[in-house]
Amino acid sequence: MPPSPLLACLALLTLLATPLTMAQLECSEGQSRLDSGDFLECRQQHQARLHSMGIWIVRSTNPAWQAPAGGISACEYLQDLHNTCLPLYSNCTAGKVAIMKVWMRQAVADTEIYGAPAEIVGCPATTEVLVPTEVAEVADMLGQTYWRQESRYCSYLLHYHPRPLPLSLYNHNLDKLVRCDATCDPDNTLPQPFPLFQEEKAHINGRMNHSIMEYSQCLSDIGLISPPLSLKTNITSATWRNGTDVKWSTCASFKTFVQNCTSSLRNCIRAESAEVVLTQDFSRMVKLVTDGLNSHVARSEVFGDFNHTHCDVFGGDVSRAEWLNADKNHTGLVLLVITLVVFYGSEYK
Repeated sequence: MPPSPLLACLALLTLLATPLTMAQLECSEGQSRLDSGDFLECRQQHQARLHSMGIWIVRSTNPAWQAPAGGISACEYLQDLHNTCLPLYSNCTAGKVAIMKVWMRQAVADTEIYGAPAEIVGCPATTEVLVPTEVAEVADMLGQTYWRQESRYCSYLLHYHPRPLPLSLYNHNLDKLVRCDATCDPDNTLPQPFPLFQEEKAHINGRMNHSIMEYSQCLSDIGLISPPLSLKTNITSATWRNGTDVKWSTCASFKTFVQNCTSSLRNCIRAESAEVVLTQDFSRMVKLVTDGLNSHVARSEVFGDFNHTHCDVFGGDVSRAEWLNADKNHTGLVLLVITLVVFYGSEYK
């Protein structure tokens, strides 16, 4: 007996669903966030090894100084950043090359006091990522005593200070980042230069302020800031009765961050520069969720093996919408297959 056309159509429907899902998982904003979290963890580990060496001026004036076990030089740190950490950004990450340059520029300031004066200018990793003209500009910049106070060098000083408080309380430094980017001030109408000290506010315009406030509200909505750390407390207070709901709400927070918060921030900051902020806030989200799960007295009973990677925005199955509704671009194709199922099913009878 030949196979039923009904079963054949259902099999086709299944095959159509699978590639769409896999494609979404391989290249997505969610995957980019996971990549950024892996990068930041790697960066922090290598920074700790750099910092264990102590600052260069102290080492150079102490004849008895000995390098600690595991310590690395400024050039070694930059090489590790280039060879080990930055490749953790997958090829799916949009603007990967531009992101690499942003992080290497931040490393200029991060390593300055840990190497000899202008040592990093000659490091192989520096010349591999930055073009010769920029390397020369960096050398000139580092030769100036107060370069960290010059707003023209702000692209090397994208410092973000995340705190579990509303951004409206001004402790984040986002005003400096939006001014440095100037996406929302294309005609350069705002005063120049602008202050870089965290305690001083930079002049921003309405569009910049709206972007910062919208991002702040988004962080509040997902429980990362006021109300204080509710992303974690929702987990620690969960019971077996509402454990499933808490998993869904946690995944909804991650999805909101990936889809909404990122776009709010990028209104006035280019994607590669916004990475400095998004990477830190995403990692804070993951830490709060992980800490909440680890501190739950009945984790296995309430959550099983759940973690953030189980969320659908990262390729998991928690909070996943029906795939028919999730991929609107293929709805017509799916409806066609369903029509064929119904038609051939009736004909087969």
